[in-house]
Amino acid sequence: MRLSRHHREHQVAFRLTPLIDVVFLLIIFFMTISQISRTNAQLIQVPRVAPAWNDDRPLVLTWTVDQDGRMIHGGTHLPLEAFPAFLQEQLAQVDNDPSRLHVLIRYDHRCPTRILNTLVRQLTAQGVISVRLAVTAE
Repeated sequence: MRLSRHHREHQVAFRLTPLIDVVFLLIIFFMTISQISRTNAQLIQVPRVAPAWNDDRPLVLTWTVDQDGRMIHGGTHLPLEAFPAFLQEQLAQVDNDPSRLHVLIRYDHRCPTRILNTLVRQLTAQGVISVRLAVTAE
């Protein structure tokens, strides 16, 4: 009986081809997502046209109030003193019908409560009754 003197050593090897495919797919995915998010982050002014039909849809305003009490709407800061004039402009867009104006206030839980109270008082003084405060469940 003759035994072979050449022993084959079994080595564990990784096949890199599937791993490289996955890495390229991830690179393509993240490049596409970053391009989309950059496109959506650009602030542009789109043309305005008068509707050809009677548009009775409500106008939804979203306000953000940060922890220092600064108000932000559409990416621009607005002082609290300028809020009544801005509200009048928004009411004019809905033909001075406060029932068609819906307001959502997103606020930092550390913001002063007096600012929220002032906002809600000014809204109710103009007849706006649809005011929501954004919260999260625990």
